Amino acid sequence: MPTVLNLWLADRLPNFRRLHPSVDLEISTSGKRANFDLAIVDEFVYKAGPALTLLIPLLLTPVCAPSLLEGPVPLRSPADLVNHHLIHECETMRWKRWLEQEGVLETTPKSSTTLDDCTLIMREAINGAGIALADTIMAQDFLQQGKLVAPFHARHTYPAGIYLHQRRSIGNKPGTGLFQDWLLAEVADHKQVMAIA
Repeated sequence: MPTVLNLWLADRLPNFRRLHPSVDLEISTSGKRANFDLAIVDEFVYKAGPALTLLIPLLLTPVCAPSLLEGPVPLRSPADLVNHHLIHECETMRWKRWLEQEGVLETTPKSSTTLDDCTLIMREAINGAGIALADTIMAQDFLQQGKLVAPFHARHTYPAGIYLHQRRSIGNKPGTGLFQDWLLAEVADHKQVMAIA
């Protein structure tokens, strides 16, 4: 899953290499689920089978550059979001669903952009181009760095999650076990930092 790698895991990998310098890593973002030991994938909850272990559910919240909070169009309540430029990931349903969960009936924004790359979506939000609907993995580091802010506390679960897929045939490869244990500890830290139960 390129989003997890580019926006979250990449900055944590040096710590793994420092802890386990003898473990060789080969990482691919091709999306092909063949010839792997571990795969981080996103999946709808209803499609997730027994081979997948849920790492974290998708919790969505609006994020934007701090400068938008000081702009001419106020952000006092979720209803104000439709007066801003909204950035969509692939389709508009996530925003529509989130707004409706907040009781906003008019969910058509003043203007919008649809992008299929989450790294680009986060860059657009950081650059002040609009407001993105981000999951906690996408947003954690940018929120902590102050490059993005979450104007509202509301977070809503989307019926999907980030899962770990372990190939059954890998047995007890020591490097794989070390990486999996490390990854699960990093996810637990993420949940604590982002206050996810």
